[in-house]
Amino acid sequence: MEVHSITRVTLSVRYRPKGTQWFVDLQLRFDKREKPIVMSCQLHCGSTCNIMSSKHLDLISRGSRISLKHTTSKLQLYYGTTMSGKGTMDIWRMHKGQEHLLTFHVVDGSAKPLLSADTCELFGLLTFHVQQAELCNTLESFADVFHGLGFLPEYYHIEVDPDVRPVQHMSLKVPVAIQQELRQRLQELVNMKVLSPVKEPTKWINSMVIVKKPNKLSICFDPKDLNKAI
Repeated sequence: MEVHSITRVTLSVRYRPKGTQWFVDLQLRFDKREKPIVMSCQLHCGSTCNIMSSKHLDLISRGSRISLKHTTSKLQLYYGTTMSGKGTMDIWRMHKGQEHLLTFHVVDGSAKPLLSADTCELFGLLTFHVQQAELCNTLESFADVFHGLGFLPEYYHIEVDPDVRPVQHMSLKVPVAIQQELRQRLQELVNMKVLSPVKEPTKWINSMVIVKKPNKLSICFDPKDLNKAI
């Protein structure tokens, strides 16, 4: 049997904390006559999409074949790298008398399914509360750390293990659409003395990670090899 989507899902709000991680149970039904399948999902306010591993997809399908929708979207991990998914699966969820479509991106592996920040907010699983008076007092008391950039008073020297072989990453290709914006952003950072141009060979070269945001480019570097030597 080929199943294109799960027609109904019940969200059983049963919080199960594991340290700093929180989970809820989704009760999935392929057929009203069947006993629901319980899938534990982690609430993840840092995720912008719902994610399910191929292992959990096999578990909830109970041997049935689920046809995934093709997608060309790539998932960007928190440290800048991207990965391709196997496809997407749609789930319908009733909430306060309205049906909502939940799209899960299916990826290889066996990690716990994740519910995105938008999904958590939609169903009231995570809320954010700030007392305005307390926030204002904090901003006034520590005003110096909320404006401008923070600089150390002197140059800071980081010791590197001389026995660790330096790594020089090759420069990555930058999409033509953002090349000019990237040049401008790099120049801005140089003018702000956040970056210093380097015109001679250096032992360590780290990969640059570019994240496109609505109003600007966010630029950082991936120090995974350098961290082994510090």
